Amino acid sequence: SLAKKKTPPNPSPSMILSAFLLICCAVATWTVSPAKARQSQSPSSEMGADHHQAYGTLDQVKAALQRVGLESSNLIIGVDFTKSNQWTGKRCFGGRSLHDLAAGPNPYEEAIGIVGDTLSAYDEDNAIPCFGFGDTSTHDQGVFSFYGDRRPCAGIPEALLRYREIAATVQLSG
Repeated sequence: SLAKKKTPPNPSPSMILSAFLLICCAVATWTVSPAKARQSQSPSSEMGADHHQAYGTLDQVKAALQRVGLESSNLIIGVDFTKSNQWTGKRCFGGRSLHDLAAGPNPYEEAIGIVGDTLSAYDEDNAIPCFGFGDTSTHDQGVFSFYGDRRPCAGIPEALLRYREIAATVQLSG
């Protein structure tokens, strides 16, 4: 008889958040309107950083960004290619590396998409510098660009495509 193919569990929101924190250095250039600046002491306090506020949906995060008057951001994506992705995946991603590309979006693809959905409305040029680190070529000494000429990706779809190409061949280290 044919063995039924096991499907890995869907990543939990906390796992996606962890992946988000690992890979995305969302460097936002906070351009806040003067009226909004007077209403709030700082974007981080309004967003709940001082009160450990949890958001249940992306729409709540987007609404909070609008409340603090975020007008633009520059997104930079950094992807962790250390071996810790294998160890973590064994515990929480069906025994597979967090970079596994075989069965649907992995946590990194999910996180890149979530960040893109959240911040793309605030990105004026759609140019996203993307870097990897922790592989056998960089170890803990540097980063590599997703493109050899260090050009940015043209939007989240290209960042995801390039991530998949790199994740298929990169050698994890650490």
